[in-house]
Amino acid sequence: MPSGSSAVYRAGHPVAITFRGAGLTVGLQGRVLWIFWVSAGSRLLASNDAVSKNPCRFRKYTGMSSSSLPKPADILPPRRGRRVAWLLGTLLLLILLTPRLITQTPLRTVLLSALVGKRDLLVQTGGASGGWLEPLSFTQVSLQHRRGSLDCTMGRLQTNLSLLQYLFSPPSSAAISATDVSLTVHIDEQGRWPTLDSDGASVERARWAVSRGTLVLTVPWRPQPLIRLQDLNVNGRIEPDQHGHRCLEIDACRLLDRTPLDDSHSVQNLALVAPVLSQTTSIGGSASLTLEALRIPLDGVEEFSPFPLRGTVILHELTARLTPQILQQVTAAVGRLPITLPAQITAPRNSRVPFEITEAGIQHTEMAFSFRGLSPALQIVTSGVLRLDETIRLQLQLRFGWLRLLKSPWDLLVRWVLQRFTLQAVGTVNSPELKPANAISAGRPENDN
Repeated sequence: MPSGSSAVYRAGHPVAITFRGAGLTVGLQGRVLWIFWVSAGSRLLASNDAVSKNPCRFRKYTGMSSSSLPKPADILPPRRGRRVAWLLGTLLLLILLTPRLITQTPLRTVLLSALVGKRDLLVQTGGASGGWLEPLSFTQVSLQHRRGSLDCTMGRLQTNLSLLQYLFSPPSSAAISATDVSLTVHIDEQGRWPTLDSDGASVERARWAVSRGTLVLTVPWRPQPLIRLQDLNVNGRIEPDQHGHRCLEIDACRLLDRTPLDDSHSVQNLALVAPVLSQTTSIGGSASLTLEALRIPLDGVEEFSPFPLRGTVILHELTARLTPQILQQVTAAVGRLPITLPAQITAPRNSRVPFEITEAGIQHTEMAFSFRGLSPALQIVTSGVLRLDETIRLQLQLRFGWLRLLKSPWDLLVRWVLQRFTLQAVGTVNSPELKPANAISAGRPENDN
């Protein structure tokens, strides 16, 4: 027997072996049980790993029900939940990026075309900004009529509509402002203005404002524009009239404001209102031009017209020289007067010339001028019509400033004498023909002021 151990025999067989060392005593049965539980524990741990990896395989050996096993949902999120989370994240990202996708891609042109709502216009824009809650703004805007009768460019077009308003809650009215606008309108051979057909997608009412605008009006039969106006500031609105037709309304505005005059006004602008300027050179002075409120139909209804256009020219100062051809004709027509007419003419300070534009042409009333070097009391007053084909029918009358001081019947006698010196101008603007008139045609009453 080894040292420190003892053995007990019963009926000739050892029953237990006792070890004594370091205070620990282990019987044979205890050692066997210890070995068994260690082995069982190892197997149990191994089986738990197998269960976690493949519970179905373990179930057929153990006979455990599926309800008693841990479910995958208790350990990891389900595949369907992950898919919903991914879709929601993608949708949120698209919502956040939609304004940028629209304003930073060619889709901005599609959006602007829908805002304009005119199928006859080709719309282009070079840039845009805005968001779900931020107002939409466009830069480098171009609008062109499909038939070439209208061209418009804008440096910037600002709206008060956000993308959220336009897409989901379109308002019935909007506010639009445009800067650095250049509009060219080409009138056709019959003198008709271009019409624009609406596709019904634009807002019903809109307030608009134009700053630093340029307007050019052309006709096919002349190389120079009829009208070229710059630095315009104009306000107005678009709204339906009493018949339900959408109309462009332009507020009363001042198209010229003490603008310096030069020879360009002999072929456009003021030459339309005062055709006598078309037969002058060396033009100087300043003038203003005001336009009354205007309504133009936008839905292409033929029975409606943008005319009449009414306004007033104020000649603050005007000096000019008659061309030799027209001076010769005037001298021959009034040659019965014992005076020599100089070529230089002037207009009374701050004189007013009302005008009206209709389908028949441009009619002005009482544009007065006098000859430099002669008494300013002696004036020639013109009234008449300039048609868009540049044919004219004008009346030129002599007037004395002191006539209003005479009392009846002397004023009637002087008027009868002056009738002998009344002239008519016919022909064209470039080739007028002056001839005496037999009588003063009926028209607006004379103004001797």
